[in-house]
Amino acid sequence: MKQWLWVVLLAVGQGLCAQKSDPLDPRVERITLYYDNGWKLTSPEKSVFRREAQFDLVNIWFDGDYQDYDANGNRVGEGFYVKGVRSGFQYEYFPSHQLHTSTEVNGQDFVIWEERTEDGKSTVQAGTGKFTRMYFFTQVGGQWKQGVLEGEFFRGRREGHWLYRSLQGKQTDSEWYRNGRLMVRWHYEGVDSVRLATRTPIVLSSWSLYTDQMSLVETYSSLPVYFQQHVTYPKGFQREVTVMGGWKSWLRKVALEAGLEPSELVVVRLNVDETGMVRDVDLESPYGDEQDKKVLKAVTASMTQFFPAIRNGSPMASVLYVPVSGGVAWQEFIDQSSFSTLQSLR
Repeated sequence: MKQWLWVVLLAVGQGLCAQKSDPLDPRVERITLYYDNGWKLTSPEKSVFRREAQFDLVNIWFDGDYQDYDANGNRVGEGFYVKGVRSGFQYEYFPSHQLHTSTEVNGQDFVIWEERTEDGKSTVQAGTGKFTRMYFFTQVGGQWKQGVLEGEFFRGRREGHWLYRSLQGKQTDSEWYRNGRLMVRWHYEGVDSVRLATRTPIVLSSWSLYTDQMSLVETYSSLPVYFQQHVTYPKGFQREVTVMGGWKSWLRKVALEAGLEPSELVVVRLNVDETGMVRDVDLESPYGDEQDKKVLKAVTASMTQFFPAIRNGSPMASVLYVPVSGGVAWQEFIDQSSFSTLQSLR
């Protein structure tokens, strides 16, 4: 078993290393996406906003600058992503072209450097001032809910009392800062309260929440379906079958959900058509029906995330073999490899 495992890992590793100079490496292209008034992806004819952005069409994430426009062509937002994550300064504008907010994002942290009302009055200027903002947060079950945040910055650092409330006015969290450092946080749940050492995790707006997640209106069953209908690939663009967020995250997720041990390796055969739909799944596994069922369940749960192979700008059907294993060694192998896509075998 161990010999088979390392033979497969060696073969995959050699194939992945060879891809470093492969013309099918990830390509970032400029594309246009369309949104409804809640910032969910929709068709061009039903859109209220559009985004022109640098987009990695292999890992399926924003990577580079973007600009957002309303139906009248007014720029309402712009900023930058690094591998699917907002990074650096993000700007929001009023339809009058006046600046609304200038926010610097660094991972889960943010600094509001400028915030102005539509009549030009500043609530935060040069990183100093008090503000009140709507925000999104998650509760048990992963459901997104909206609340109201009152906070203060001083010279680009968090300061004083930050108060978080639900839309019903119920206090959910309180934080106290001194010179950017969190001194104490209290989280409230019913009549109970608990002291925590970490900041309250939030998303500042529906604009960032839904565009980052690439949320869809109900008309579309999946993101690959939306891309098939509304995204035009450059004529010379090429890629193998890919999955939203890249293969690394997909492999980790399947291995974790299937509960694979470090010594176990399963090869998953996927037959993917030109629309990205998985037509057939087979396993090469010596571990028996119970383990096979777990792997199949984990793979099936994410089958709507596949994007088809592209040759010269056109989608095509293909078959690929994906090795999945568990344990630290497999995680390290994934982390150390530079691949973004697995070679399809035909």
